[in-house]
Amino acid sequence: MSSLVVGDRRMEKYIQRWLKKGLIDSTTSQKLIEDMESERVRILKLRFNIFVYTLAAICIGMRFV
Repeated sequence: MSSLVVGDRRMEKYIQRWLKKGLIDSTTSQKLIEDMESERVRILKLRFNIFVYTLAAICIGMRFV
């Protein structure tokens, strides 16, 4: 399991706890969760791009060796 997913679950628990304590309202908690999800997707895309670029660099490097 990715540390990103574990961190997301932990943060979601914090958000729910803040909501129960009345520190934030339900609209704010939904926005925080949506923002967290969009950030997770952005990071996953970035990691995939880095993987592809690294693989391409290795393939190009092997061609010239």
